[in-house]
Amino acid sequence: MYKIIAIMCGLLFFSTAASAQRLNVFVGYSYSRFGLYLPQGFSLSAGSPAVRHSLNGWNGSLEIKVLPVLGIVADSSGHYGNETTDLGCSQYTGPSCMPMNQNVTVITFTFGPQVSLRLGRIKPYAHALFGGARYRTSQFVTSQHSFADVLGGGIDVSVIPRIAWRVQADALQTRFPLISSFLKPNNQNSLRLSTGVVLRF
Repeated sequence: MYKIIAIMCGLLFFSTAASAQRLNVFVGYSYSRFGLYLPQGFSLSAGSPAVRHSLNGWNGSLEIKVLPVLGIVADSSGHYGNETTDLGCSQYTGPSCMPMNQNVTVITFTFGPQVSLRLGRIKPYAHALFGGARYRTSQFVTSQHSFADVLGGGIDVSVIPRIAWRVQADALQTRFPLISSFLKPNNQNSLRLSTGVVLRF
């Protein structure tokens, strides 16, 4: 009897999930306030060990709905900018240490659950995503990789039946060891804002 009940519950669950399953594709512009922190004595700008870079780029995601209020999301973003650094310069190196200008690239790949609730034409949502990130500069050829997590959400506003406009805000955390091996790894807490088009299938 219990087996029959369990099978019926399982069939009901999977049939509900199948009927609710839908694909949402998001692509758009993204802005990141990428944050680095260096120990005392090292700085990316004169007089301040804490620096945040304004980076512009893109953000895209793919959501598969498994329940009406629950989806699984694969998210990727790329942000690019330019910085003038005096990394490696400190109060001990003297005036001969010259700042460097370099391009900065931050790429993220994350996935995880997303919950949403439809309220007419508006659909608010929240997600918790986990994965990896890559940090690269033009001055230093090697790339650095780090664990990354994204906590945030946003609102989708329906434009026409299969197209919506999205506004999203995320807290992005990475753990890059920075450029020099003698610096201990630090957490970088960054703001990521994205907006663009959502296609529903």
